[in-house]
Amino acid sequence: MTRKNTPAAQDSYRSSIALAERTMHFGDMSAIGIFIASNGRLAESEVALGHRAEAVRSALQALQALPSSQLTPPQRLLLPRAYAVVGRTYVRLAESNMRLPEDRAQARSWLQKTLEAWRAVQGQSTFGEAHRREMQSIEDQLAKL
Repeated sequence: MTRKNTPAAQDSYRSSIALAERTMHFGDMSAIGIFIASNGRLAESEVALGHRAEAVRSALQALQALPSSQLTPPQRLLLPRAYAVVGRTYVRLAESNMRLPEDRAQARSWLQKTLEAWRAVQGQSTFGEAHRREMQSIEDQLAKL
């Protein structure tokens, strides 16, 4: 078991999620980013520990960080990251002993949605090299599926 998959690490992820929840509803972009990333790490840890349902629940919770419509330009840059949490969770599940027949298709669907969301924000002035690397990582993962 690696450090990121210990109960203490999971407690830290959950604490980060709870702290972020307190301010993200006021539009705090840092809190939204922490909420998305922490749910992703928690989902990854849950897969490693063999907790399928918890992993999917944590991954899907990342999507709750953003409103379902009327995203601001900064929020549009975080949307692909939320989608990627779900897609990467399904990739890990598809590679695990907990895999279900639909996991690869779910992974592909969410990663494709992620790529489309990245492409939609490429023209924003705040789209930078880090975003390009994240987009390339998604393209690479899709090519491997």
